[in-house]
Amino acid sequence: MDVTKDGTDYNCTEACDNSYYGYNCTEKCNCLISSVPCNKSTGMCPGGKCDKGWTGESCNEECSEGYYGSNCLGFCNNCLNTSCGIFEGNCNDKFSGPQCTDSQPIKNPGLITTIIGGFCAAVFVIILTLMLCIVYRKCCRSKKQTNHSYMEQNNKICSSTTDQTEIYENVKGNFSSAENIRLSFTKKHDRKISIDNISSNDLPDEEEEGNVNVYGNVISENDICQYKIRIEDLANVIIEKRHDEGFEQEYKMFPKGLIHAHIEGSKEENKAKNRFLTTWPYDHSRVVLKGDTQYDYINANYIDSYHKQKAYIATQGPKRNTLRDFWHMVWQENVCKIVMVTQLEENEKKKCYQYWPQLTNDPLEVDYYTLNMQEEKQHSEYVYRLIKVKHKKAKEERKVHHYHFTQWSDHGVPDSIKLVNFYRAVKNNTSDQQGPLLVHCSAGIGRTGTFIAIDSLYEHGKSVGYVDIVEYVKMMRKDRLNMIQTFEQYEAVFEALQELFTVPDTSIPLQDFCKHVDKQDNMTVPRNRNVYRLEFQEYSSNGSFLVTQCPLKETVVDFWTMVYDHDSSIVVLLDTPNEDARLWSGKDKTLKLEGFDIDLDIDNTPEGVQLTLVHIENQPDKRSIFVFYAKEFENGSPSLPSTTDMIVLLERVTEQRKQRTGPVTVVCRNGATKSGLFVALSLILEKMKIDDQVDVFQVIRTMRLRRPEFLSNYDQYEYCYKCIKYFIEQDSVYANL
Repeated sequence: MDVTKDGTDYNCTEACDNSYYGYNCTEKCNCLISSVPCNKSTGMCPGGKCDKGWTGESCNEECSEGYYGSNCLGFCNNCLNTSCGIFEGNCNDKFSGPQCTDSQPIKNPGLITTIIGGFCAAVFVIILTLMLCIVYRKCCRSKKQTNHSYMEQNNKICSSTTDQTEIYENVKGNFSSAENIRLSFTKKHDRKISIDNISSNDLPDEEEEGNVNVYGNVISENDICQYKIRIEDLANVIIEKRHDEGFEQEYKMFPKGLIHAHIEGSKEENKAKNRFLTTWPYDHSRVVLKGDTQYDYINANYIDSYHKQKAYIATQGPKRNTLRDFWHMVWQENVCKIVMVTQLEENEKKKCYQYWPQLTNDPLEVDYYTLNMQEEKQHSEYVYRLIKVKHKKAKEERKVHHYHFTQWSDHGVPDSIKLVNFYRAVKNNTSDQQGPLLVHCSAGIGRTGTFIAIDSLYEHGKSVGYVDIVEYVKMMRKDRLNMIQTFEQYEAVFEALQELFTVPDTSIPLQDFCKHVDKQDNMTVPRNRNVYRLEFQEYSSNGSFLVTQCPLKETVVDFWTMVYDHDSSIVVLLDTPNEDARLWSGKDKTLKLEGFDIDLDIDNTPEGVQLTLVHIENQPDKRSIFVFYAKEFENGSPSLPSTTDMIVLLERVTEQRKQRTGPVTVVCRNGATKSGLFVALSLILEKMKIDDQVDVFQVIRTMRLRRPEFLSNYDQYEYCYKCIKYFIEQDSVYANL
């Protein structure tokens, strides 16, 4: 009896042709790219991409009713008498368009003439518009060649295969077929006009994070290549897009709404598990709960990175009734890091149910899971929590690192420096577990998509030297709807990537700072002053300080008005006030100003004086103001004070702040030189105590984005390092006494 081997012919002498596989080569391959052979034994296609109308591991199962296209990912439900075609999703009666989505009754013969006439008119308008566009582009070509020189370089990195329907890209090294990045550009979906809208009656009680159409479509593959940006050109691209509304225009091209099948999320028994009525996970990429669970549904999708399939899980913020499902998913998927980019409540709206214990060492029981928060630490931009998860049935324990970013408002975008600092904190914590990174906000699409895009694009950009943000947003949206929800969030991805690629991580662990400064001999300080200044572009103040110049005679009232209006109760004078602009009088004397009386209460203290500020119009509204005046600073000399004097002053002000509220008003002759030093050192020390790290560069950089006059020379920058080193050494001495 003749026995043949899978993948060979009847004589077992030759491998199957590219189009066939299996026993005696009798099974036909159904791969999307016919020129690439399937597996000769199993029939599996490269990357699991089946031809139109087929699905399954071996691509040998026809699409079910209502589905069509490659891997049966297309979904149609508007056919009148039967299902759409499994290959192209062709239309039937009373619906037009390639996928039966445009409702157009066209059977009445009396309308044919009208339709033909309208069609001809539309064609004429389109031709006329194209001619005008061509003329306009020719007029602007010379300008674009000057301003868009980086685009010529980008064209060199665009693949010659961009006109193909399927793109396969290996980023670096030899990846398995499962790690090949697959991007499908479906021509028949190109720029379809949305026809379905959600009415206000369908909205849930909780408002979704953005206003979107529920059904939409995708970008043409011909548009993709031009959006590859070399790392060195990123800054220029950002400037240009801001100038011509490029971010907004690009964002409008992305596929919006539900473009793939989403049956499970819309089922009646699962609706209560969705935080928003119109935010459903796609069936093909949803996380399916397995094992000991009554239902397999959770509103979560796998998202691919450039280097790995299912690198992320994008999910909504847990609800009370999905708490068990959430932790079951964390356990099932071996998640060791959770990134949370929402608050529990924002603008008096519930955004997420608290799914971790309230206090450390106060366990929370969730079905078969016992959660014990072993550590909770507040950092300047985020909260870190270490949660031990115990599975009572499996008798196994795991650790989950929880990173909660607290600087991202709903519908808004965070400061790029703060976001990057948070991102680096997440990445710096390595773990042996290989599960996906779980990211969630409220709906699990806007802020979640922004963070995921930053991570994937940054890691990919380091390997290849360019980023294609348009491509990756499309890549995310094929697996979860509306990832990155506003054009402002889209712009934030650009800004964060520029920050990551151009500014190194300058934070130094507290315990290593002194040795680092001594060893490097201040090599961490950027000595190229031109580069240093170019980095400072924008700033977000934390409101802890008011910085101003010594008032003139005609601005004394304005000075005290500012102090009063901002509830400042501490003033730090780093220069002697102008003689004709007294801020208070002597003992037992009242300085009367327009609207204010200022009395001297306590004089001749080592630190300064205590005043009473009386607002005449609002009597008896009296404010106690403590004024520090540093005699070591008040000689008017531009020379830097000793590190000892500066640290002593900072400590005295810090002690006084414990007893008072409101911002500290810092005053020097020009409102920049000495004030900038004082504020910078205050913020560096404050951040150091919170984060157990020293980052002189980022603090000063952030300040200079707001006011470039701060710390405008290298000596002042170096002085900050010396002061912090002195503070740490002195603190260590006192700690050992």
